[in-house]
Amino acid sequence: MPSGPWITPAAGETPSQYEKLFKEVNGSLTKISVRSRGAVDAAALCASFGGGGHIRAAGAEIERPMDEAVKMVLAASKEAILAASSES
Repeated sequence: MPSGPWITPAAGETPSQYEKLFKEVNGSLTKISVRSRGAVDAAALCASFGGGGHIRAAGAEIERPMDEAVKMVLAASKEAILAASSES
């Protein structure tokens, strides 16, 4: 897993509607920054990891190695996208 920031879309999304930035602080702490232009609430996603922010921009610190944090966030992102598309 690369060290440092990178952005990846989850299944079913395009980068322009929902982006996540991951930064490995150390071996057991990863910071995430989320930006949304679509129906997904960035603050709600980050709140599920103890973070917060606004509907279009939010962040959190996850006390997990980066590879685990990425898997957790991408799984939660997929759920958020499915929920948002079912509400539309």
